[in-house]
Amino acid sequence: MSNGSVVAVVAAVIGVVLLGAVALGGLGGTRVETSVSEPVPWHFDGPPADGSYGIVMGSHQSKSGLELFGLTIGRSRWEANIALVPPEGCEVSDENLPPGGPCETAAATGRVNGGGTTASGLEFVIVSTEVSEGCHEALQPYERWPTNKPACNE
Repeated sequence: MSNGSVVAVVAAVIGVVLLGAVALGGLGGTRVETSVSEPVPWHFDGPPADGSYGIVMGSHQSKSGLELFGLTIGRSRWEANIALVPPEGCEVSDENLPPGGPCETAAATGRVNGGGTTASGLEFVIVSTEVSEGCHEALQPYERWPTNKPACNE
């Protein structure tokens, strides 16, 4: 093999590697979140001690999937963040409030992403639960959950 052929093969290999790197760089996953954040009202007492309902803390849209040269392939997901006092015996497992057993009567279930203490000293959690796009648009911070809004009951 002549020196010119070796140089051509090396250049071709480098070109293929660079093209592969560009292509793989364009296939990375994405996650974009938007949320409405409003200050907590001065008189916020937290969710009720009996766990009969939760309080909407906000909602957001997250997009995930593969991005290929500016085009995203995947689906959007809308989530509501609900503050609630878990029912007695209901415990967080693997950072989730599970949808069954002692947690069956919880106002919402899903991924736990926060928590706190009510004005009366009860601990509460904030769970992120999936909702429809219409429900996401209809929800207002600090309203009761579950809500009776038609967009959230579809």
